[in-house]
Amino acid sequence: MTTYQLSPHVRACTDGGYIVFLDLRLDRYWSVPLRTAPAIAGLAETECAQGSGARLIELGLIEQARACPAPHESRTAAPEQKLLPTDHSRASLFEYGLCASACWWTAGTLARRRLDLTLARLEELKSRAVMPVADAQHLIGVFEAFRPWFPRRRVCLFDALALFRFMVMRGLRPDLVFGVRTAPFAAHCWVEWEGRLAGDSSDHCASFKPIAWV
Repeated sequence: MTTYQLSPHVRACTDGGYIVFLDLRLDRYWSVPLRTAPAIAGLAETECAQGSGARLIELGLIEQARACPAPHESRTAAPEQKLLPTDHSRASLFEYGLCASACWWTAGTLARRRLDLTLARLEELKSRAVMPVADAQHLIGVFEAFRPWFPRRRVCLFDALALFRFMVMRGLRPDLVFGVRTAPFAAHCWVEWEGRLAGDSSDHCASFKPIAWV
């Protein structure tokens, strides 16, 4: 039996009897019933007929596994507890300027429609953040106060990316998480800080299965 592994630019998880794939390069989701999927290391140990993975290979989602495929990483569901913002009255013009910079950067990078490159850049920036200069609650308060002034509709992907970049620019190392759920399909994106939701207004993050994170 042939075993496959995810392509480098693809993330995946199982939920509700389906395997959901996120193609970071195309910023697109795909799903297949778990019972019809080929054997994918760490995701599906099936015995489907030879060739059942042909369509997934054609889409660039999987490839034939190496002798020792890397183990598939998983993440626990989003926490329900939120990290509430503090009073932003102590915010400086410099911090508002960084908020604006983070939002403009996010708008520009999303326009290029290469989520793989965006996440790689954010991961690099996060790895270099070593000296926090403000606490997370203060930064969330500053971001929430600034956000209505940026001319962009509130969407979870944009807001999470911008908040994540702003926090990293101030020396913190938050987590950026993408989640999915099936029946019906939905996707969401949020930021976590030390086991709590960072500034997410949604009360249903825990209903999403994490599929990708930085």
